[in-house]
Amino acid sequence: VLNKVSKDPSNLINSVLFLLIGIILFSNPNGIISFISYIIGIVVIIIGIVKILSAVKNKNDSSYDATLTLGIICIVLGIILIFCGSIIELIFRFFIGGWILLSGINKLVLALNLKNISDSWIRILIVSILLIIIGLYVIIKSNLVFSSIGLIMIIYSAISIIGYFLTPKQKNKDIIILKEWF
Repeated sequence: VLNKVSKDPSNLINSVLFLLIGIILFSNPNGIISFISYIIGIVVIIIGIVKILSAVKNKNDSSYDATLTLGIICIVLGIILIFCGSIIELIFRFFIGGWILLSGINKLVLALNLKNISDSWIRILIVSILLIIIGLYVIIKSNLVFSSIGLIMIIYSAISIIGYFLTPKQKNKDIIILKEWF
């Protein structure tokens, strides 16, 4: 597939916006978490209201009780999300940290199983211990995940902005790049 490459100002605008979002995520992860939990809470409340209205409209339907119950649960859950936004951060942190921790534990078991078979078990043991420490740190340290995502976004945007200014202007012709699909 051939793709024309030119110095497009929209790339610079996108990079600057991405940089701003990264800075906000890095410097104020609590604000982002609160904003996300408000949005999700409102959406869940709206779903709950729709379910309750649907249940009232179809009162004689066999799924009336289930639909009404689901609607009430959605409204309560939405209210909890709005007033307890830290729940989202906590769930996300436990999910990511737990995944890293589980990976470390699996590698630890593998290293112990390889102890009598191979000399490479020490390297796997070291990696497993590091993963376990990192997983525990992510679970214990709040806002680490969102701050890290913000930092990655800042680095990516900075590289993209620098690349934009280093790209030469094309006069009357575009650079043609052949993209390979793997």
